[in-house]
Amino acid sequence: PLSSEISPYCTSLTGITTEDIELEGLSFPRVMKLISKEFPTADVVWGAWGNDELFLREACEKHKVKLPFKSRYVDFQWMYSLLKGEEQIVSLMRALQMEQLEFIEGKPHRALPDSINGARVMMSLLSKIQGK
Repeated sequence: PLSSEISPYCTSLTGITTEDIELEGLSFPRVMKLISKEFPTADVVWGAWGNDELFLREACEKHKVKLPFKSRYVDFQWMYSLLKGEEQIVSLMRALQMEQLEFIEGKPHRALPDSINGARVMMSLLSKIQGK
């Protein structure tokens, strides 16, 4: 990390340590450049389980890099909670339980595993809405 250390709480959630970042991490500007290069971000809907857009926009401003996504952001946590008629926002783990799905592909609170599992939740819900 350039401006802080990874907290013990963050490490307990993700398993990521400051040492991991120092040894294997990429800088934020480098990651944004890789996203722009590797993914057709101009023509895709982007989103996450929660309001990660705010954090990403703030980080882009802080690092003076361009946000690689041009289309609108979707907060899948909010969308799921709304479609299920829940009064409170539903966590990813709770949504998996509600859809009778197991968490797969890694450790919770890591970007790729959370993305995979969030997509599975939304696919499950949308297939039920469509009656499949």
